[in-house]
Amino acid sequence: MRGKVKRCWALFLLALLFGIFCRLPQVEAGNAYEVLWHETYTFGSVNGGSLVDVASDGEIIVAGHTYFGLFSNFLIFKTDKNGTLKWNRTLAYSDVAYAVKALPNGDILAVGYQYAFLGLYPDSLTISRFDSEGNNTEHHSYSVPYSNRVQDAIISSNEDVIVVGDSVEYGEEEWPEEDVWVLKLDKNASVKLNKTYDISQSDVAHTVVMASNGDIIVAGESGNNDVKDFLVLRLDEDGNLKWQKTFDKKYENRAYAVAVVPNGDIVVAGQTKNEEDDVYDAWVIRLDSNGNIIWQKLFGGSEEDGINSITVLSNGDIVLVGYTNSFGASNMDAWILVLGSSGNVKWNYNYDVGNDDSANSVDVAPNGNIVVAGWSGDDILLMAIKIPERQFGPILPITGNPYILMAHTWTSWFFMYHDIFEELYSTAVSLGVDNETLEMALELHNNATDLILDAWRCDSLEEILRRMQLGVIPKLYNIRKAFLMELEAINILKGAIEEI
Repeated sequence: MRGKVKRCWALFLLALLFGIFCRLPQVEAGNAYEVLWHETYTFGSVNGGSLVDVASDGEIIVAGHTYFGLFSNFLIFKTDKNGTLKWNRTLAYSDVAYAVKALPNGDILAVGYQYAFLGLYPDSLTISRFDSEGNNTEHHSYSVPYSNRVQDAIISSNEDVIVVGDSVEYGEEEWPEEDVWVLKLDKNASVKLNKTYDISQSDVAHTVVMASNGDIIVAGESGNNDVKDFLVLRLDEDGNLKWQKTFDKKYENRAYAVAVVPNGDIVVAGQTKNEEDDVYDAWVIRLDSNGNIIWQKLFGGSEEDGINSITVLSNGDIVLVGYTNSFGASNMDAWILVLGSSGNVKWNYNYDVGNDDSANSVDVAPNGNIVVAGWSGDDILLMAIKIPERQFGPILPITGNPYILMAHTWTSWFFMYHDIFEELYSTAVSLGVDNETLEMALELHNNATDLILDAWRCDSLEEILRRMQLGVIPKLYNIRKAFLMELEAINILKGAIEEI
C-alpha cells in the first residue's frame, strides 16, 4: 500500500512539474557575445575622449572633445539605441569631458575641464546640465589649484560630483611629492569634501567608483619614481579612510579602472610591466569588500595592452574595455574582454578597421546589452554588443525522479529571481533608495546565493548549470529557501522603488 501511495504521489508531482516545465524556457548553452552594430562620428578635425552613459529609455549619451583649429571644445551628443545621431553640442567654456550621466528626469549632467590660457589663471572643473534635447540649461565651475591634477570623475545618483587625481608638492627632494586627491562637489560646484592621502612618495588616483552604501573606492598607483604598485583606497562618504591596499605584480603597476560587483566585491584593472622591457600587460584583480585578493589574472601578448574601463553584468560577467597591440593587430585596436565571475575568459574581441583604435568607456543598456565608446583614428567610436541569452530552465528532460525535477524547478526560479534582483538593485541605486534598504536587500540576496551554492556544492552559479546537466542530487530544502529569500529581496526593492 505504501509503495502504491508513493507511486501515485510521484505521478501527481510529475504531472504538476510537467505543466510548470512547459512554461519555463530552456537553457541556451551555445550563445555567445556578439557585436550588434558599430558607428563612428566626426564633428571637428579631431574627435576623442568618449565617455558613455545609457539612459533609462535606451538612448545613448556620449561626451568627449572635438578640435576646431588649435583648440578643443567639450563635446556631447545623443544617439538612439541603434546609434543614429539625434543631436550634438559643443561648449566654448569647457575643453574636455571627464564624466557624463543621464538623469531619471531626462536631464543630462556632465563634468568637463577648462585649461587656463597660458597659465594666466587656474584651470577649472565645469559642471553642465542639459535637457533631453541638448540645450545647456545651466553650468557651474570650480577653480582647480595649480598644484592639483584631475585624473577622473564620476557623478553619483544624488548628482554629487566626485573627482580624483593627485596633489603635487615640490620641495627639496629630486622628485616632487604626490598625494592622492579626492574632491566632492554638489551639482552647483560647492565643495562637500576636499582631502589628500599620503601613502608613499608618489601616489596618484586614476579612477573612482561609488559603492552601494556610499563608500568611495579609489584606485591608482603608489610608490616612488621607479617602482609603482596598484593602490586601492576605501573611504566613507565623508572621505575618512577605511582601508588602503597596495598590490604588485611586476616592476611597474598602475590601476586605471575599478568597479563594484553587486555582492560588494571590487574589480580593479590596469597595467603591469617588467623593469627590463617596455611591454605592458593588462592585470585584473578581484577583491572582497575588505580589500583581500580573491583572484588575479594577467592578460596580454608580445606588445602593449591596457584596460580603460570596467562594468559588471547582471549575470556576474566582468566586461573590460581598452586597447591591444597584441591580439592579431597590425596597429592598436579597441579591445573588449569579458571574464566570468571567477576570471575565466568568455569573450576576447578586438575592433580593427585599419586605424589606431581604443575603447575608453562602457555601460549597460536597459535591455542588458553592452554599449562601448572610444575612438577610431580621428573619429569617435560607438558600438553595441549583444549579451548571451541567459534563459534558465530545467536542463534535464522529464525523468521519473520527482526529487530532481523539483530541485531543477526551484533552481530555475532562483536563477530568474537572481537576474531580476540584479536589474532592480541597479535601478534602486540610481533612483537614490536609502542605504539601509539597499543593504537589507543585498544581504538577503547574498545569503540566498550562498544557500543555493551550498545546496549544489558549487563555487559559482555557472557550475550549478553543469551539475544540473550531470543529474547531481542537491539539498532540496536549501534550494527552496534560497529562491524564497531571493523573492523577499526583490519585494523589498520593489516596495522602495514604488515609494519613490
